[in-house]
Parts: sequence; C-alpha cells; structure tokens
Amino acid sequence: MDNIKSLYLSFEGRIGRKSFWLGILGIVVVAIILSIILSPMFGVTAFGAMDMMTSESGLSVEEMSESMLAFSSKTGWLNLLVYLILLVPASALFIKRRHDRGSAGMEYWVYAGLALLMMLLQATGLGYTIVEVGGFSVAAPTTLTTILMLATGVLALYLLVVCGFLSGDDGQNAYGPHPEA
Repeated sequence: MDNIKSLYLSFEGRIGRKSFWLGILGIVVVAIILSIILSPMFGVTAFGAMDMMTSESGLSVEEMSESMLAFSSKTGWLNLLVYLILLVPASALFIKRRHDRGSAGMEYWVYAGLALLMMLLQATGLGYTIVEVGGFSVAAPTTLTTILMLATGVLALYLLVVCGFLSGDDGQNAYGPHPEA
C-alpha cells in the first residue's frame, strides 16, 4: 500500500517506465469509472448530443446551437472535475519519470496548465463557436483554442515519448538512485 501511495502522491525520487505505465493504466481506469459515475450528475450521456445536432430534431438552428454549446459546456465541466481529481496522481507520475531522466519536469507543469486552460475554455464556452456543417450544428474551437490545442498536443506527444519510451539515467542522478537499484 505504501508503494501505491508513494507512486501516486509523492513527487520525490524516480520511477522507471514500467511503474510509469502501470500508474498511467490505473489513472485511466479511475478516470473512466469517475466519468461513468459523474456523467449523469452533469446531464451528459454518451450519445446525447447526436439527437440535437441534426436538422430532423425539430429544433431551429439557433436552438441547436444553444443546445450544442450547453452540451459542450457540461462535458467541459465534467472533464475539468475529473482532471482536477486526478491532477496530483498524474503529476506525481510524470514528475518522477522526468526525474528519472535528470529533469525537474517543468515542461510537464506547462502542459498541465495548458490542459487546464483548454478545459476552462470549453466549460465556459469561451473557446468554442457553433458552425453548421452538412445539416449538423457542431461546436468548433475558436482560432485561439485551436492554437492551444496544437501546442498542448505537441507537448503531450513530447512527454509521451520522453516519459513512456526513453530510458532513464544510468546510476544515481540529482533526484536519487536508479529506480531498480
């Protein structure tokens, strides 16, 4: 139990790739469970937006637009809550994995901040606008949100490669002994 507590709550030391991936698997499972449990509280269903997007729904374009923004906002608040609940455990994993490669992990905090900003933009509706595409009304990101999404995606890909696939420093480094020592 101390190992699990340390894995998810401690920012000290180093972890190897195996511990990182097992920790990420645990976070993904918990995120799915939280989303299933919390979705009804936010009025979000898996296919709830599909009915309101088509012109056959009986809603006017304005009503479809309002419904889509409301649905996008609800899912944004749900995503934000799940993100905040899992922020410390995920951060602990990424920071310790960056420690294993001799880095303080500041780029992870930039990523976490960008992800938080994107979720706030979705939840508040500030980052999206409604466009009609082929008879469907869809929430589309604004230019600023698109740029943030691209920057966050590039940083996420970088962190995935560095934390998930590259080996750590051999022997001791500034953050402690090798994880398998």
